[in-house]
Parts: sequence; structure tokens; C-alpha cells
Amino acid sequence: MQVKRIWLLPIEPFEERYTLQWLRWFDRELREHFKEVYVVNGNRLTPIIETGQFLDVFDTHYWKATQLASMTQRIREQRLDEDDVLLVLDAWNPAIEALAYMRDAGRRRFKIVGLFHAGTYDPWDFLTQARLERWAEHSERGWVKALDAICVATHFHRNLLGLHRTDDPLDMEKIYVTGFPMYAEEWQQHNRAWEHRPMRIVFPHRVAPEKGPELWDRFKAEYERCYPNDAAEMVMTRELCKTKEDYYSLLGSARVAMSFARQETWGIAMLEAQSLGCYPVAPRWLSYPETCPQEWLYSTGFDSTWHAVEQAHRALHQPGPFAWDSHRWLEAIPRIAEVIEQC
Repeated sequence: MQVKRIWLLPIEPFEERYTLQWLRWFDRELREHFKEVYVVNGNRLTPIIETGQFLDVFDTHYWKATQLASMTQRIREQRLDEDDVLLVLDAWNPAIEALAYMRDAGRRRFKIVGLFHAGTYDPWDFLTQARLERWAEHSERGWVKALDAICVATHFHRNLLGLHRTDDPLDMEKIYVTGFPMYAEEWQQHNRAWEHRPMRIVFPHRVAPEKGPELWDRFKAEYERCYPNDAAEMVMTRELCKTKEDYYSLLGSARVAMSFARQETWGIAMLEAQSLGCYPVAPRWLSYPETCPQEWLYSTGFDSTWHAVEQAHRALHQPGPFAWDSHRWLEAIPRIAEVIEQC
């Protein structure tokens, strides 16, 4: 095997996100491919995040900074060899600049691979909405160029990342589409039999502008107008779920998951819903044509609300649960391992 050691720099592990699962999954799966895997955790400022949020802006940087401090000591002491690879599970990370600086100026020869989630190249990302693109776009470009390889979940995301600045093109050859890592067997006990599921449609996202909650409200009104006798139960997961187990239980008791997202590079929520038997009704854009079957997508034109209602109604009355093919997602970490081996 080409690579001797992997230094895994995970995202801060929150129970509310997939990041705690990733900490387990990446450590376990990478050990199937590489002789040595070392997990480099950081320190935390808070063990929890606010309800409805997906990170704490102070905690995430403290975590990354302490990961960097730990790696800096190892690099200075020459404890990394030329075949070693740092796998950074959140490439929107100021530590990448420092790691690349120490590698190049210090004449070390290790490699750095990163997973991008989103960034200011996405107009609906919270970074862009917070006006961070004024300076962060330049930082992102530097991090992307410093990385030896980049992994993203979808071709949509690869194109979004690579084509953002046509005046300063990136090396697209080093951006790999690997899929989103998922091992759904962990929550299959929540998968209720179809005949015991109520006529329930769920909005599986956090309540944030980029997820279109006001479009969900418009959809509910239109559905009730078109099908007043359907008695469909409309639920936003954030209204009922306090824990990830609550969330999986709700998805496992629903028939349809609806998305109105304006930003979606990975499609996590709808993948989780599909894994629990929900029919995925989503807009025909962003990453959804790659993560959801075409037959359940709705148009994004002037008739989008009507088409979403028709798709949801058809899904709600299916005779059995959605049959999800997990193979692509089970292969995501092995694909990332292949990328690492090629570095």
C-alpha cells in the first residue's frame, strides 16, 4: 500500500449532525485500507449548539486551531513522513494555509486531502449571506490550491466549486466526486412498517432561509386547497425533534420527505429520509438529480408549487415504502481512500 499513515482531522463531533457519526465511520473504514490511522481531535468550547444551528462559529475555530497546534508539534518534530496524508474532513479550514506553509517552507513532503462542504462560491451559503465573501473567497481559493486532492459528494458541487471564478481556473483534475458517506444500518430500527405509517409529509431540514421554509408553508396551503379530503399530516422535523433519535423516529414513521432547498451540495437530509423509506420529493436542481430519483423531482419553473403538490400526493399514496439503494453511499469512504492512495 502506497500510504503508510493517515492523520485524520475530523469535524467537531455534534450529536445533532452527522459529524459524530463521521468520527466513528471514517476511523473504522480507513483502518480497513491503511496500516496506521491517527485521529487528531481538537478541544471544545461548548458541548452543544443552539437548536436549529449546525455549528458554533467560535467553537468550530477553537476546535480547528487546537487540531492545528497538535499537528504543528508533530510536523516540527519530523514525525510525518513523505507518504503520510492529512485528511481534513472540513476543508473550509484556516489550518490548511498553515499546514501547507509548514509543509512547503519546512521542506516536508506529506500530502493534504480535504472534503469541501460549502463556501462563498455558493450564493445561498450562510457564509455568503453573512457577507464573508468580501475576504473569504480569496482564502478559499488559496486553500483549494494548497490541497493535493479535494473530495466532494456530487458533480453539482464539483462544478460549483470549480467554475466559480473563470478568470482564475482551478485544477479540476484534483477535485473528486466520492458521494456522501452513510451507514444507514445504525438507524434502521426506526424504520416503521408502511401500513403503520400515518399519511405524513415531513420537512426534514433545519429552519433556515437557504432551506426555503416559507416555500413549505406555501406548499401546505396549496396541498390543502387541492386535496382538502386527503387528511395529510404536515410536520417540520424541528417542531417535534430534540435529538437525532427523535429525528430518525419521525422520518421512519413518515411517507414523504419534502425539500424546497435553495442550497444543497450534499443532500444529507433527503438521503437519510430515503434510507428510512420516505419518498423524496425535491426540486429538480442543485445536487438532487444525483441524490434522488428523477421520477420524484418537481419542476423549478413558474408551476413549481403545483408540481410539488402533485408529486407529494402521488408519493403519499404509494402502496409500499421507497426502496433505497445504499450501495453508492456505502462506497464513499472507500472512494476517498482511493483518492488518498493516488496522492
